[in-house]
Amino acid sequence: MQLSRRSAVYGGTLVIGAAVAGCLDIIEQSQDGDRQRQDDGEQPHADAGDLRVRNIRLLSEAPQGYREYQPVEDREFPQTESPWLYFEPRGVTTEPAEEGAVHIELSTTLEVTHRDETVTTVEETFRREVPEQDINELFLYFQFAPQETSLRPGRYGATLSVTDERADETTAADTAFTVAGDDRHDPGIEHVRFVEDPPTGYREYNEVSEPVYRRDDQIWLYMEPVGVAIEDRDGEPHVEFDASATVTGPDGESVGRVSESFTAAIPDEEHREELFVVFDLDLRRPQLGEHTVKLTIRDQVRRGRASETVSFQLDDPELEYVEAFRGAVKAETEITIDRLTLVEDGRMLRLTYQSAYTYDDDPEGFGGEVGAICGAYAGLIEEGFSTDRLLVSGEDQEETEFSYSVSSDLARQYMNDEITSEEFVERVLRRTDL
Repeated sequence: MQLSRRSAVYGGTLVIGAAVAGCLDIIEQSQDGDRQRQDDGEQPHADAGDLRVRNIRLLSEAPQGYREYQPVEDREFPQTESPWLYFEPRGVTTEPAEEGAVHIELSTTLEVTHRDETVTTVEETFRREVPEQDINELFLYFQFAPQETSLRPGRYGATLSVTDERADETTAADTAFTVAGDDRHDPGIEHVRFVEDPPTGYREYNEVSEPVYRRDDQIWLYMEPVGVAIEDRDGEPHVEFDASATVTGPDGESVGRVSESFTAAIPDEEHREELFVVFDLDLRRPQLGEHTVKLTIRDQVRRGRASETVSFQLDDPELEYVEAFRGAVKAETEITIDRLTLVEDGRMLRLTYQSAYTYDDDPEGFGGEVGAICGAYAGLIEEGFSTDRLLVSGEDQEETEFSYSVSSDLARQYMNDEITSEEFVERVLRRTDL
């Protein structure tokens, strides 16, 4: 990093120009490490140490004197500008010098970081003789000329440390700023395709002509991020972005989400536009019907976002049975279904619901509700629904929890007239946990 540096003492003001600028959220730090809120520039914090830094400001041009500056209102600057970081050290230890003057000795360290890596560290020591009457009007400022550096657009952090060498006391402050390139723009998502298998390379895949799947099918989704910022790291171009896919079922509830973070070097110029991402969509609760996939990318260099939406269908005989069961239960009861899904690789049908009754007050109503649910399940078993068991849990109107299960063997006995409906329900209720 090249420094534009000058130092002088006039009218009790110590001035330096070094390196940094940007948009700041400043937090002061005393020597004991306690963090405080931003200083208003007028009064020191009561719990600050003797040495402190206050009135930190981001300026559009070099200050003309003590608090003679034009602060920058926004929190971002383009690479073509040269902002200034202004601050005032207070509580500096002095020693008598010539008549009307005092000696001070300050050391400053400025560390600039980007994505947890140090970009540059600047250290300066200042031994000065200052008019004693102006000791409370010391200020320092750092200039950062982005057009003279290799900094790329993005978010940066800066830690400013000031040490009073005569008192062996240190204070520090943290800030953050953003460098925005002239060509800043948001990324995009293009060429979204459902593919049969994981691609072997850029656009090397077999596309699924109609995205209609069974419950156990593996669903691969290919997409290409475009307009992602390229950042120079140690002389090599890199990209860094997050990508996610969120799947919503026909009922409007999320049934699956996958996200990944990508940081990679771009091997050469011709491959800079050949980025692609592949998702394996694993659904927690597959449902019959149309599913929506929201694809999102976030460029970690420029902080831009992009999203795209696609859809696919689940058309599965087993899921058709599930929806038939849902319809039958809704037609015969007044329960509120919270969840209905196949589990254990399709061997179990799980139902969670809110009962329309209170078991203690109306056991007959509750039992009739259980009978309707058991009967609906038995009907599906007779139709060929190949599950081993119905697992049920829920709450009654007084939020009393209950659970019970119905085996497919018991359902077949009922459908084959080996047991009566009363016996069927009685056996289930006998094993109900309340």
